Amino acid sequence: MFNKTLLFVAAAAMFASTPGIAAQSATLTDSNMVMTDQDPTKARLAECQPLRGDAVEILERVTNAGGMQGVNVARVKVVSGSCAGTEGWVGLSRLESAK
Repeated sequence: MFNKTLLFVAAAAMFASTPGIAAQSATLTDSNMVMTDQDPTKARLAECQPLRGDAVEILERVTNAGGMQGVNVARVKVVSGSCAGTEGWVGLSRLESAK
């Protein structure tokens, strides 16, 4: 029991201190891809659609969104272009990591 508790505490401390947990920057590889919901069956296009090449900040990642195997999405906030400030969901395949 003690070993499991110690392992859990160590894992929690590592997770909290991982630099990758902070928001990451990325670029959209396609236009008109920001959705209102992570679940593909409920999602609609966001009101403002950023263009290809606009910068976004990745706020959260979800694997198997809506219980669908292989549907991986990220909640993003657009930080450049005419739709700056818009938040929504984008498929991970539509994002290119900032270098």
